[in-house]
Amino acid sequence: MPPLRIAFASDLHAGPTTHPTVLDDGFAALAAAEADVILLGGDYVFLTADRISEIARRLAQLPRPRLGIFAVMGNHDLWADDAAIAAALSQAGARVLVNERV
Repeated sequence: MPPLRIAFASDLHAGPTTHPTVLDDGFAALAAAEADVILLGGDYVFLTADRISEIARRLAQLPRPRLGIFAVMGNHDLWADDAAIAAALSQAGARVLVNERV
């Protein structure tokens, strides 16, 4: 069996204190990883869900890994608008997990 390549990212905190190049660099690293699966560990935004589009746009541009992209919410996402964040991530191609496993 070939090794499984997993890429993981979390705590992106898109918002007024996060420069767009930080997000660009992070998503470039995810793309360069050529992972079999991408796991997203939450805290996509800082304070409000207004900036989730910055994450979703970059996520939608990633090459699709053969096993998919999976996302969970973090505490910052729950404090913001987790439903809006989950919808944006889902539309961008991630499977959002809530009290489930894969």
